[in-house]
Amino acid sequence: MAFHFPLDTLLRYRRSLEHQEKLRFQEALRQVAAVQSQIGTADQQLRALAETQSGQLSAGLTSAELHFHALCRNVLQRRREELQRELAEKQRLCELGRRHFLEAQRQREIVETLRRRQFQLYRQKETRVEQARLDEMFLLRRELLRRG
Repeated sequence: MAFHFPLDTLLRYRRSLEHQEKLRFQEALRQVAAVQSQIGTADQQLRALAETQSGQLSAGLTSAELHFHALCRNVLQRRREELQRELAEKQRLCELGRRHFLEAQRQREIVETLRRRQFQLYRQKETRVEQARLDEMFLLRRELLRRG
């Protein structure tokens, strides 16, 4: 008799759910990394703008150019602040995704543990049945040898 786990459908569902949560979590991690990269780019642009302005100040800037640099710096700083807020939100969603993934993983492991235990019980039962069959054959053979 082959082993049959009555909750096999539930186990497949739990595995599928865990996989979906893992993919969502990985996507959230990717989004966090993308926003962090954008912040890094904004920081580089701010540094480059400051270096350009510093070099041009020593060469002499018009007030229009100075005003333009200030506007650019303000736009970049506002963009960086927006990215910081976006990063905080993405990190919050990432943490939520991590918790959902870990919960799905825990639920799958519970069902798999139950399956392993039932399989062990099945194997023990099969071993006992086989041993009983061997014992019976041994006793029959011994009885046949004794009689004849």
